[in-house]
Amino acid sequence: MTGQTQASVYHLYSIGTAAENMEFGKRDLEVWPGEQMFGLDGDVTTNLTNISSEGQNATGEKYTQNINTGTTIPAKWLSRNSNRPFPSLIRRGEKVKIWRNSDTSEFWWEEMGDDIHMRRGDIYTLACISTIIDKDTPISHENSYWFEIDSLNGVIRLSTTKLNGEACTYLFQIMTREGTFKLEDDIGNLFLLESVDQRWTLKNAADTTLVMDGANTTLSMSGKYTVNAQECEYNIQNVFTTNCNQKVDNFESSWEVNTNQSTINSMSNYTINSASIALNGPLVSSGYGGGAGSAEFNGKMTLNGDSTTNGDSTVNGTLMNDGKNVTTHKHRGDSGGQTGPME
Repeated sequence: MTGQTQASVYHLYSIGTAAENMEFGKRDLEVWPGEQMFGLDGDVTTNLTNISSEGQNATGEKYTQNINTGTTIPAKWLSRNSNRPFPSLIRRGEKVKIWRNSDTSEFWWEEMGDDIHMRRGDIYTLACISTIIDKDTPISHENSYWFEIDSLNGVIRLSTTKLNGEACTYLFQIMTREGTFKLEDDIGNLFLLESVDQRWTLKNAADTTLVMDGANTTLSMSGKYTVNAQECEYNIQNVFTTNCNQKVDNFESSWEVNTNQSTINSMSNYTINSASIALNGPLVSSGYGGGAGSAEFNGKMTLNGDSTTNGDSTVNGTLMNDGKNVTTHKHRGDSGGQTGPME
């Protein structure tokens, strides 16, 4: 060993100019090394110039040769961050640094960032590899955790993989042009905001769905709905409708309904078990679908006001009127004897 260090043959070749617009997913770029090529008139482009030359070969035969030549050179992208799979969307005319390997035809380019104002949008991508891949296998959404800010298309995206035993994959997207915000996995769970339509949607893999659509809210499920609370209050201004096959309400103290109209359509039974029941307003009992209906109250029931019964009535027990037992009270007949209430 001589004790001397040899300088790297990899060196800065020129400050140059991008000769084309970068497309997303590409890494190679045509560049013009301005410090090495002088006297260029007009804009920097990738256009080739055809040069025709004539000559005579060793046998004395004349020939004509056409050569396409240009002022740009192809260069590979030099990434300073191994987690960036793609470069920024460089625009034609932006300044770039051009690097060269010794005096070979291997060139690399990297952005300087001085002309970012020339861009019409950009896509910034970060990717964290999830598994071992071949050298020639490109980094993609399928083999990496992926984060992307895309101002060109109005999207912010975050996605994951299941290559390391993860339970699910997740995709998070903000789509500004559509005005939506979405979080979903690969088994059917979804959280969606549609801002313009004023709609929130929450859905799980069992298809239980909560939709807040403007002034309306819909909850759909195929299973059981349970509310556990110390106090629950409904303030309904117009109509409160319940449609069910069977409904059972258990109240330890009292049940009170204050409403302009309340309709209960039950296809079989509707049972209320309560120490006391107060109804302030009209009560309508009808079968589901417009058929005949019935109502059954077990316990004490108080009606304040006039009560009208249309049709036959059956009383199992004692019926009181002004403190008198109507079911056992008797009247004097025309012949002086007494008649029962049913005679």
